[in-house]
Amino acid sequence: MGIAVADVDGDGELDVFMSHVAGETNTLYRGGAGGLFTDRTLDAGLAGRDLPFTGFGCALFDHDADADVELAVANGRVYRGPVLAGASVGDFWNPFAEPNFFYDNAGGRRFAAADELAGAFAGAVAVTRGLAIGDLDGDGDIDMVAASNDRHLSVYRNDTPRTGNHRLALRLLDGAVDAAGARVWVRAGGVSRAGVLLPSAGYQSVQEAVVHFGLGAAATVESIEVRWPGGERERFPGSAVDRVVTLKRGEGRTP
Repeated sequence: MGIAVADVDGDGELDVFMSHVAGETNTLYRGGAGGLFTDRTLDAGLAGRDLPFTGFGCALFDHDADADVELAVANGRVYRGPVLAGASVGDFWNPFAEPNFFYDNAGGRRFAAADELAGAFAGAVAVTRGLAIGDLDGDGDIDMVAASNDRHLSVYRNDTPRTGNHRLALRLLDGAVDAAGARVWVRAGGVSRAGVLLPSAGYQSVQEAVVHFGLGAAATVESIEVRWPGGERERFPGSAVDRVVTLKRGEGRTP
């Protein structure tokens, strides 16, 4: 039901995560050279835990800017089942309610369940469907908004302590329009990480039209390269960190 795209392992290639119904494992496909994707769900530590649950919205984002992308998954049944402890969404919806999941990324290769890092998002037992991300309060870190099947929204503000890690947010414009589908590579600290502008990623959700990068301890960005929709590439100069930078098609130089 859900899909999220990001450079999970920091190799400059985009990876794809997909959520599934109960009885089917959620799946992580790692991108490789030539546009080929390989199922690495088991290697990434994501197989098994999700089998009894039904995943809908999902998001890959760097919640603490340590340069490793974390994973959030919104869950909720489509058939009635046993009422789980903590369900409190009413007699009708309680048999559909499930907890959400949050996974920490350990060095780009393996995820570990870390629901304690997600506060009320993972603590809630609800019928969650949509999930969108963005910097709602302009403080630089990424917040979440979840939509439940009973039509209420929950806003989860990211209050992760700052530990010296840096960030960069990019707005990509084609004229006056967001360049949806544009791919971008940010080089910082000697490492090139990939991103993509997908405002409509996820399940029935539209999110902030900004590409966010966690940079870890890197204090400057060395270069930025964009592949615009249609295939044209442009290179832009580096940037200071901890800010939002707007890049416009036609204002860079050909690599």
